[in-house]
Amino acid sequence: RLLAGVSTKWLRYLSHHFAEINGERGVVTMHGDQVFAVTTCAIEGDRIVAGYRMMNPERLRRIRRPDT
Repeated sequence: RLLAGVSTKWLRYLSHHFAEINGERGVVTMHGDQVFAVTTCAIEGDRIVAGYRMMNPERLRRIRRPDT
């Protein structure tokens, strides 16, 4: 719920793009031309068993802006 509330508040400033992250399907969240976060999920069968979000600016520098 926290993530949904924060996303709603900041939605007008963010854009989301599907991308391949470490060989898995994920979402790159952009703030303008900057990568803001990368989100992936661990899936077993037809269930999401874990969600991961990277927001560390040092590590995000390696992520290229996805083609839109």
